Amino acid sequence: MKTLFYISLSLSLSLVAMATPNWPTQRGPHFNGTAEGGMKLPAKFSPTENVVWKAQVPGSSAATPVVWGDYVFVTAADHEKKELHAICLDASTGKPRWSKVVSKGKVHLDDRSDFASPSPVTDGKRVAFFFGTGDLIVFSMDGREEWRKNLIPEGGKYFAFQWTFSTSPILSGGNLIMQILQRDVPFHYGGMSRGPEGATKIPSYLVAFDFATGKQSWKADRPGDAVDESLEAFTSPVLSRTADDGGDLQLLVAGGDALTGHDPK
Repeated sequence: MKTLFYISLSLSLSLVAMATPNWPTQRGPHFNGTAEGGMKLPAKFSPTENVVWKAQVPGSSAATPVVWGDYVFVTAADHEKKELHAICLDASTGKPRWSKVVSKGKVHLDDRSDFASPSPVTDGKRVAFFFGTGDLIVFSMDGREEWRKNLIPEGGKYFAFQWTFSTSPILSGGNLIMQILQRDVPFHYGGMSRGPEGATKIPSYLVAFDFATGKQSWKADRPGDAVDESLEAFTSPVLSRTADDGGDLQLLVAGGDALTGHDPK
């Protein structure tokens, strides 16, 4: 399956030469969907109106494209070939810079979504892609794989989720941070067990890896009082200051019927 990927002026990609702000993560540089620059964006756009370029990608994705300079990073799930892709496009032209098949096999649990739902994240030196399969892969900006891990617990094939896991990673202080908020027991549906079987409960947790090396920096349990499906969270963590004029940086995690703040270090 081939899918046309449209970039409109809403991403400001026609203004790259004017030093537009980077959009390094799902919710932008401030984790709130805003960016500086004072650019006038179009009020209307469509597949033909206010389009800078179009690019064909191997399949569907629910991820947000992220942008750094003249690089656009996107994901795709090819349902015909059963492949998950990490893709880099030229922001000025839409032409491919590189494309990698990062996983082969199952690309979705149901017809409502696919494993290419989490958004990439970049610091301009390297870029991380995470997929609902648990695969976390970090590339250099020119497409060289630097490290990879799979976050599915040993003994399981999927996270303990009824639907497709879609949390996106973020960056802070040289660390790549992930939240895994899931059920505490396996979920059985459609003949599949989602989550590892065992006598102990499945944990929800936060984990950070050194972005350059992949070495685990820290890991912390993130328990909650919710039950069953309410333990699952499709949210992504955000960073916020405790005061408008500065203050301590906190990692905010929403899910499991709770909002918690953590020291990202």
